[in-house]
Amino acid sequence: MTGRSRWLRWNWFAAIFSVLLVLALGSAARAQPAKPSAEPKASASAEAHDPAKEPPKDKDAGKDKDAAKDKDAEPEHVSRKGEVHEIGVVLLAVNKIDIVKELWEYEAIVTFATKAKPYKCSKEVMTQMFQGSLKKVEEADAWHDGDKNIVQCKVTIEEDSTIDVARYPFDHHLLEVKIGDEGDAIDGVVFKPIEDKQFVAKGPRLKLSGWEFGELAGQQEEVEHPHLKGEKITRVRFELHAFRPFLSSVVKTFLGVVFQLLIALVALVLAVKAGPNRIALVTGALIATATAHNTVSSQVGVAYLTTADKFFMLSYFLLLTNVIFSALMIRAEDQKDDARIKRLYNLAWVVLPILTLAGSALVLVGVL
Repeated sequence: MTGRSRWLRWNWFAAIFSVLLVLALGSAARAQPAKPSAEPKASASAEAHDPAKEPPKDKDAGKDKDAAKDKDAEPEHVSRKGEVHEIGVVLLAVNKIDIVKELWEYEAIVTFATKAKPYKCSKEVMTQMFQGSLKKVEEADAWHDGDKNIVQCKVTIEEDSTIDVARYPFDHHLLEVKIGDEGDAIDGVVFKPIEDKQFVAKGPRLKLSGWEFGELAGQQEEVEHPHLKGEKITRVRFELHAFRPFLSSVVKTFLGVVFQLLIALVALVLAVKAGPNRIALVTGALIATATAHNTVSSQVGVAYLTTADKFFMLSYFLLLTNVIFSALMIRAEDQKDDARIKRLYNLAWVVLPILTLAGSALVLVGVL
C-alpha cells in the first residue's frame, strides 16, 4: 500500500472511532437517572407558601386573643367593702397660718388602726390619704393591739382652710384636717375617727405667736361619690379652733386710736378763741390715726375691709366732724354771734360723744 492509502485508512478509523465514542457517551448519559432540579423544588415551596393562595386570616380573632391576654394580665378587682380604718391625729405644732392664701401648715402624729392590712407611712400612700400638700412623712411607731394593727406616721402637711378675717381682730377660725383615701373609699373602705381620745388631741407645745387654740375634735364626714350619683363615701375631718388673744388684740389695735378720739373730745374744752389750736390738735390726731391704720392694714394684708378698718374709718369721720364744729365756731366768733357759738358748742358736746359711742358699738359688735 502506498503512503497515501495508509493515511486515508487511518483517517477513516479515527472518524469511525470518534463517532462510536460519541454514541457511547450519549447512551451512557441517557442511562443515568435524572437528578431533581433545585428550581422546581423552590418553585413548589414558593407555591406552597404563596400568600395569595393562603386563606384570609381572621383579624378579629387576633384581637380577641390579645384582649384575652390583657385580661389575664390585669389583676382581678377585690372588693374592700366592710373594711374599716380608724384615724386619730395628735397635733404637735402649727408652723404658720397664712390668712392671705387661706392655708395653714402643721406637724402631727397620725394614727391608723384597723383589723385589715394597715397603711404604710410612705410618701405615695400619705399623698393619697391627705387632702392637703404633704411636705414630710416618716414612720413613728407600729404595734398590735389584740386583733388590730396600729401604725403611727409623723407628717408635715400644708392644707387649705377657710380663713376669713373680716372680723379682725375678733376673728375665729376652724382649721381643718381632712384624711381619707378617695380611691379606697370608692372600693368600700370606711374611714372613721378613732375612739381612744388619747390619739385625738393637741400636743403640749402647740403654740403660734398671735394665736390661741381650742380643742381638737374629729368626726366622720360623708361626701358625694365622684362617679355614682346619690352614693356617698367617707373620710375623717378634724377641726382645730383658732382665735386671737382678746385683750392683747384689742389693746394693740384700738388703744391708740381711742386715745386720739379722747384727745379730740378734750379739745372742745378749749375756749372758742383757741379755735385754731383746737383744729391743730384734731388734725394731729387724724394724722396719728391714719399712721396706725396703715400699720394694722399692712399686718393683715387682705383686700376686703375688716372690723379694724371700719373702726379707723369711723375715727376719720368723727375727727372730721370735730374739725367742722371747730371751724363753724371760729366763723361765728368772727361774726360776733355769741348765741350761735353757744348753740354750736352745746351741740358739739352732744353730737360728738353720741356718734363716738354709737358708731364704735355698731362697728365692734359687727352691725356695720
